[in-house]
Amino acid sequence: MSSAPNPSKTQNLSGCELANPPPKSNHAQVALSEITRHPRFWFDDGNLVLLAGTVGFKVYRGLLAAQSPVFQDLFASATHAEEEYGGCPVVRLTDSPQDWSQLLDVLLPMTYVRISDSHRCQYEQISALIRLANKYQLESIERQAVECLKTVFTDAFEEWNSPPQDALKLADPQQVVEVVYLARLTNCSSMLPLACYHCALLGEEVLNSLTSDGELNSEDVRRCVGGYRQLCELKTTIPTRLFGHPPSVSCRSPIMCGELLRRLEEKAALVYETPKLLNSVEQWTLSFPLCGMCQEELDERDRARRRELWQKLPEMFGLVDEVKSWA
Repeated sequence: MSSAPNPSKTQNLSGCELANPPPKSNHAQVALSEITRHPRFWFDDGNLVLLAGTVGFKVYRGLLAAQSPVFQDLFASATHAEEEYGGCPVVRLTDSPQDWSQLLDVLLPMTYVRISDSHRCQYEQISALIRLANKYQLESIERQAVECLKTVFTDAFEEWNSPPQDALKLADPQQVVEVVYLARLTNCSSMLPLACYHCALLGEEVLNSLTSDGELNSEDVRRCVGGYRQLCELKTTIPTRLFGHPPSVSCRSPIMCGELLRRLEEKAALVYETPKLLNSVEQWTLSFPLCGMCQEELDERDRARRRELWQKLPEMFGLVDEVKSWA
């Protein structure tokens, strides 16, 4: 007989790694004879079967109901359920089994292990937790998962500019589309400027194709398309702004540095063919050995340019009225 997890062991979320979004559930009615038992969340002494897609979770009704008023109402009707499986009432869900597996990992953890900076969860878990916690009014879990996502989509330039080594990374650029949706779902407007910026980088053609469920709404598509066009206009100014300067007055090799700056200005037009304007020039300028003083002045110009663009993001994407604090 499986031992019952302790509901007080809800895991603490503090970091996540972006991966592929979870698949959507097939909501077609599934015969009980076709149920696949979840390998971890099927407790022999459970008293309720949750059915998501074709996957069944045999769990403890009281443990889940104690954590959510929505669960209380949902499971109350299970006492008189028309369907039973192995003597237990069945509750059919419209969510995906992958999402429920992620949620139960937190609601019914098997150990005392907590998620920390050294043990990062995947984006698919954070996404599932936010959506299901919002749906089922699991406020603590939603709050922690949102805070995790905000470490990536921050509203502070210094935090964004100096991320930790294990900072979250997007495995698929189009995942930012769901981030905009999650920010809207949770009323967390502080994530929107940076999320919309990354959406804009998908390009106008891709943005205009995002019309299916769970993707950008029409107003946010217009925001991102408008932002994309502004970024495209700004990118033409970068080569001259960054590299169209004479060498530093303290430069000891002005002829060499002057030639390097000229070549950098030519290359910048190619580097910024796509408007990823928040990116630093540091990586792609390493092969151009400017002297220390010229490099320092270039870095200062680049940082000032990026900071200025950061400050403009709320206005660029029509979010000034929604975003109350932006540093």
